[in-house]
Amino acid sequence: DMADSADGDSRTIVKLINSLEQRLLAELAKLTDEHIVTSKELVSLETDLSTARTKRDKAVGNLKTTKQTLKSTRGKLNDFTTRLEEATKTYEAAKKQNDKERLDISSQAKLIQEIITLVEKLEAIGPDDDKDKAVADIEAKL
Repeated sequence: DMADSADGDSRTIVKLINSLEQRLLAELAKLTDEHIVTSKELVSLETDLSTARTKRDKAVGNLKTTKQTLKSTRGKLNDFTTRLEEATKTYEAAKKQNDKERLDISSQAKLIQEIITLVEKLEAIGPDDDKDKAVADIEAKL
């Protein structure tokens, strides 16, 4: 009886060990499958990360180019502003000079007109007029 009982216990233990081994193998297969999926996800994530880094590097390069362009444009704008200010000053000075010359021309035109008027008065002195008095009147107007 003891031998049968020990033999039965041995079979039960072997069955338990076999069952446990099957469960461990199933769990190992599941973990292996999960590892393969995780490895594929990891490769995908590494690819995404590499792509993101490339895009970031390109964006940084574009930003540097944009900053240089902006700096250059700002410099050109400052140069243009300076030249515009200088041109405005030159224009204003020329306008003042032109206005002054116009006044001078206007004064000269008035003076010429007065001379013409005086010459006409001199020519108008007749033989019967008092020449000294007529010349004295004209000189008084000068």
